[in-house]
Amino acid sequence: MAFNYGREKKKFEEEWKAKASWYRLEGMDEKAIQAMYEYDLSDFNARRSYENNTVSCSIEYTILSLENTIQLTGRYDWIDEIGNIELVHKLKKLTKHELEILTLLSFDGYTQEQAADIMGIPYRTFKYQLRKIKIFLK
Repeated sequence: MAFNYGREKKKFEEEWKAKASWYRLEGMDEKAIQAMYEYDLSDFNARRSYENNTVSCSIEYTILSLENTIQLTGRYDWIDEIGNIELVHKLKKLTKHELEILTLLSFDGYTQEQAADIMGIPYRTFKYQLRKIKIFLK
């Protein structure tokens, strides 16, 4: 999932307001508090950068693998970990495209809209295909 900078920054600032108050009560000087804030802010920005770059790289890799129809090593190993044998047999009958839909939603944590974008299909088509998969698996 993409890093929601506004929400995360607001949460960070609220946490830091509480930390700064506590540090002042404990007798820490303003210079030391500011230094700790700047360190935590740089860590926050590094995490934001990592999240944004990691998501885009995995999306590009997924799109590339779908275009070239390359089986991602271990991508669908989660199927073998399911305890319901009947469900496992049904899942193994699905196409790679259908398995990718389930994997993007269930294990990669994308929303339906994001998964449709990754797969390069309209959202309505994605919802229709997902509905067909659900009916098949019932």
